[in-house]
Amino acid sequence: MSLVDPGPRPASVSFAAAMMFLASLGYAVLLVIHIYLIFQPGEAQLFFSTTAPDFYWILMACLDAVLIFGFAWIGLLAMRGDPGAGMTINLLALINLVFSLFNILHGVGWATLLISVLVLIVNNSPSAKAWYRAGAALGE
Repeated sequence: MSLVDPGPRPASVSFAAAMMFLASLGYAVLLVIHIYLIFQPGEAQLFFSTTAPDFYWILMACLDAVLIFGFAWIGLLAMRGDPGAGMTINLLALINLVFSLFNILHGVGWATLLISVLVLIVNNSPSAKAWYRAGAALGE
């Protein structure tokens, strides 16, 4: 183990980690909504003007639960300086950016696009890269 002191966490990394926690919170809200819809009659489970089966909402709730844990974990790893977290945040931001284009005609699409671009910019800043490199040096 190296005795390299990474210094204070850069604001860029704190912002990227905060966005991961915000996404985790968003998926928690969706989890509650999907669990609610599981117990509603078919008429209340409209999805694109047609009813969706309970299996759909169960699957969505399970995916939400996984994403809550995953985004929170990545945020924690980024705050610790794990170099894999920086790469994973970039990958998640790129995936969100691409999927935001499918919803670009809705407000959610523009917001997701903007946040994804901001996360990519700050997470690839020199200070963030130095933070992840220092974390890798500490882990050796």
